[in-house]
Amino acid sequence: AYAEGDATFLAALGAQAAAAIENALLYEDANRRAEEAATLYELSQAISSSLQMPEVLERVADATLSLLSVDRFALFLRAPGDERLELAAMRGLRADAIERLQPAEGEGIPGWVVRFETPTAVPDVASDLRNASCPLQNEGIVSLLAMPLQAGGETIGVLCAGTSRRRLFTVAETELGYTVANHAAVAIHNARLYADARRKSLELRKYFHRVARALGAAESPSEATELVATLAREVTGADRATLYLARDGVLEEAASTGFRTEPGGEEGDTPAAWVLRRGRSLAIEDVATEERFPASAFPRPARGRVAGYGAVPIRRDYAVCGVLELCVR
Repeated sequence: AYAEGDATFLAALGAQAAAAIENALLYEDANRRAEEAATLYELSQAISSSLQMPEVLERVADATLSLLSVDRFALFLRAPGDERLELAAMRGLRADAIERLQPAEGEGIPGWVVRFETPTAVPDVASDLRNASCPLQNEGIVSLLAMPLQAGGETIGVLCAGTSRRRLFTVAETELGYTVANHAAVAIHNARLYADARRKSLELRKYFHRVARALGAAESPSEATELVATLAREVTGADRATLYLARDGVLEEAASTGFRTEPGGEEGDTPAAWVLRRGRSLAIEDVATEERFPASAFPRPARGRVAGYGAVPIRRDYAVCGVLELCVR
């Protein structure tokens, strides 16, 4: 039989054990938070050091699997000009998942997250009603944490972290997933901007080579000015391009292409004349809100109105000898 002394000893031992366990838990939590912070820092550094989309997606996948201790990963991005989501990166899914998983906005759990821009944690994917239109359990996902990817003022996709076993995601894990998603969204947005800028740069190089070849083959000044106006409109996507040449300080139309129009305003009061006098470029996003020029100063199409306007000076030996004008309806 145990005596009272034994009970006292066990009580003291229990108190010491409780303190030791609490310290161990605090130490473990501190270590976990330190590892999370280090991984997030590494993720932000890695992401900011690369602008290549494949590399960015790989690093986001690695960080998600490591930080959230999951074995399934999928990242959906909005397809340009389409309401469907494209599976841009995945881990732990079958190779043909790209063909099966293409939910539209509002379809399935990924589509729901994109439409309502709301994070969601689903302990049992198969029993979730949202999952019916894009079943994820067929990909071996039992529990799911889905986060919207938001950058540039819009939702560009959704990050999905899943497990092959049932799991309840905690509030702390949800907050961590949200942080990862924010880092990922910024990186993907930057990579897209870089890719778009690079594509436009390559296109401009092609156009410049084309312009150089075309101008070299031009046999007369009128042919050269027509080529400049045509190619300027094509490169910029404008609805009308006009090339003016300056004679004694007065602009004369040398070539134009696009919709028919008549210059508005008194001589010298037009935006093109402003560019000629100052030798500076002019870009107006919305003519309706422009205060420097009256509405009548802009070119007037036969139908509708000019919405956007741009003009650049043409120089020869540092002197402005003309103006290239672009209009968008």
